Amino acid sequence: MRYHLSGWEYADEIVTAHLIPKTLKEDGPKHLFGENEVVLEDSKNGLTLHRRLEQTLNNRTIAIVPGPPVECEITKWKCILVHGDLREQTGIHSRGVFRKWKGCLTLNLTEKPPFRM
Repeated sequence: MRYHLSGWEYADEIVTAHLIPKTLKEDGPKHLFGENEVVLEDSKNGLTLHRRLEQTLNNRTIAIVPGPPVECEITKWKCILVHGDLREQTGIHSRGVFRKWKGCLTLNLTEKPPFRM
């Protein structure tokens, strides 16, 4: 399966992650989406991620956050490491490649993929 962040991956390694965790209650999602009613199962709350990245999102090791607003442009999102003390630890293992978290501190999720179809 073609995965927008790293290229080709096995289909069972890619999942749909919730940007806003299901455990977040009250007005948090309403504030983030800027709407009165927010359904956490809405497609605006989903992003396809490698299952290991989804696990780190769920355990709050990383966060997906909007970049600074630019007038008349689509919001650019990035992935940040929440716990800076993990920078030197191995964070991601995908297709036999181990990466330290410090190389993933600001992964731009809206840039063009690094490969062509």
